[in-house]
Amino acid sequence: MTDDDENREERDANSEASEEGWDVRAESEDPSASELLEDLLPMEEDDYLILLPGGEFEVARELRKPSKVPKAVVYHGGNLILCEGKRRTAVRTPRNSTDVDETDIPLATRLVLVFIKNRAVPPRSRSRWYLIATNEDEELLGWIDHSPPGWDFPTSAVRPLAQFAGMECSTEHFDIETAFDLAHPLWLT
Repeated sequence: MTDDDENREERDANSEASEEGWDVRAESEDPSASELLEDLLPMEEDDYLILLPGGEFEVARELRKPSKVPKAVVYHGGNLILCEGKRRTAVRTPRNSTDVDETDIPLATRLVLVFIKNRAVPPRSRSRWYLIATNEDEELLGWIDHSPPGWDFPTSAVRPLAQFAGMECSTEHFDIETAFDLAHPLWLT
């Protein structure tokens, strides 16, 4: 897989490029992410498949401490773990064979990449990006804020991970935060 960091420019909230291309990167598909995911498989049953910001996958024998993995999406044993600092949210995936009655972990059926062009409060020109896990009733089960200027979770890496877990993957675009709030009032935390 090619290293996107070489081609990635620092996202400047005032730059014209970030204004025009805020969703171009989200929609571009990189077939190398799917190929890399296939190359990492088959994994051992106890392995952790980790999607790091920037779209890099790695396989590990154990999940690192929160200070070592500030943001990541982790697949392990049929579950997804959304890691953001010390906050870690585990959800079951359709690929998990555990019966619904036997676990307290909610079943997530969809990953949603949300891109909001402008914030409702200053600095208004800084975009917001979220990775959200929902169930079939569209209830929010977990989320990661991966807004610029930090590294993002590209669609080209999230889609193959969602497919591997048996989940849907979609993107939603909004021009302003209030439009997102109106579209998903139950997702507000």
